[in-house]
Amino acid sequence: MVSSVLVGYGMGSVGSPFWMVYIMNRNNIVLCALLTAGAVLSASCSSDDPGTVRGASRTSSEESDAAVTDMSGDEDFSDSSIATAVSVAVSGSGNSSEVYQAYYDALMNIRGNHTLPDGRELDYLSGAGIVEDDQFAVYDIDGDGRDEMILLWTTASASGTLMYVYEYNAEADAWTMEICCSPSVTVYDDGMILAEDLYDQGYAVTITPYTVYTYNENTDSYIAAGAVDCWDRAATNGMDGEVFPEEYDTDNAGVVYMIDYAGYIGYGGGYCYSQSEYDGFVASLIGDKEELDIDYLNLSDANIDQATSGRC
Repeated sequence: MVSSVLVGYGMGSVGSPFWMVYIMNRNNIVLCALLTAGAVLSASCSSDDPGTVRGASRTSSEESDAAVTDMSGDEDFSDSSIATAVSVAVSGSGNSSEVYQAYYDALMNIRGNHTLPDGRELDYLSGAGIVEDDQFAVYDIDGDGRDEMILLWTTASASGTLMYVYEYNAEADAWTMEICCSPSVTVYDDGMILAEDLYDQGYAVTITPYTVYTYNENTDSYIAAGAVDCWDRAATNGMDGEVFPEEYDTDNAGVVYMIDYAGYIGYGGGYCYSQSEYDGFVASLIGDKEELDIDYLNLSDANIDQATSGRC
């Protein structure tokens, strides 16, 4: 996600023009791209020292010409144009070209053989749709400065409809599955994920029950930090001998909540939180976090190539 862009123009020592693009992403990492008529020299620079270049790479002159045209022709410095101009060289993260090659190979294998990077077979149900209906993204979902491979697998039975997030370590030649959960998720800029339970058979109507996942940078994976459910009076009173716990509905909202999270009683305390108490919980949980808008693509050959093109 581009938050700010600075573009400079100048002439080289031999009279050739160049453009320097500085882009600040959501992780406060400054991305530098030096665009010339012959090549694109790009690097990821720390926000503390934008002049320190790391991991520089060079693309072909044909790709550079296209990038320079995009930057100089109509002076379109929108997020999409800037991203297009530098995507041939840098993704906005600390990944190497080997990582994107691994993501390309893994996605093609998922598409063709329904097999995950760690060798596990996906639950594939042909009657649920075609593989192109499944979606993916190559995106830094956990905010660690490196892109992950995200798969929303839906051409499956109910139990096999899941979201997978994998990261590839090129140095170790190893894959890490960071999370496997419901594909109906809300993702926040600190890496927190709220995953809805799409097949809950309980008494919830007001909300869809969900699990709260938080990212642990020490293990480079997610942990289930808590869960939330609700009990609606209208949906369940008297059903199966259960009686709605009116004593906890202090707001007379017709709903009470079960909150299993740090500082809350949890499952042991049952459905004992009112609507206003739940609203307070959500406010404290979300705080000033911003929801991420991840651009998922259908799992087609062309999209897989597009997501990794110029990176591997």
